[in-house]
Amino acid sequence: MVERLITPGQLLQAGTTPCFTIADLSRVWVMAQIFGSDIASVSLGAQADIMTGIGSTNFSGTVGNISALVDPNTRSVAVRVVVDNRGEALKKQMYVRVLIHARQDSDGLLVPVSAILRDDENLPFVYAVQPDSTYARQHVTLGYRTGDQYDITAGVRAGDRIVTEGGIFVQFMQNQ
Repeated sequence: MVERLITPGQLLQAGTTPCFTIADLSRVWVMAQIFGSDIASVSLGAQADIMTGIGSTNFSGTVGNISALVDPNTRSVAVRVVVDNRGEALKKQMYVRVLIHARQDSDGLLVPVSAILRDDENLPFVYAVQPDSTYARQHVTLGYRTGDQYDITAGVRAGDRIVTEGGIFVQFMQNQ
């Protein structure tokens, strides 16, 4: 039983009062929200790990649907992951963490998320260390995000030195 729609002592009319909602919870849908450039790397059939945060109870699933609509409030796309719910540990309205394994082809570089800043027009940039030890904004093109790193497809080259921690302080000092 998923939901009880009646209370003890309630008057019921035959055939008109729904009493219970019954469902098979051995297989459930987990809804995940995907943002920005990550949307392009998620595909139907991709494997996903679902972490409940309750002990070591983790589940595996498969991406079964990718919404065609963007949520206007969160700017995210809903992704439905189909999961075998062994022991019925996953419950309705439960929060979980979803990691979707997506194939990522890239010719870019990985940089820490902390290195990416945004300008007044919300365009991403990093601070590059110049030969005279000053810092200059270098606009970059973001690819996918993996963990705490972004793939940079354009704007920096291998061997470039960039500020990876504390770039916000450099930005503050340059704006003074």
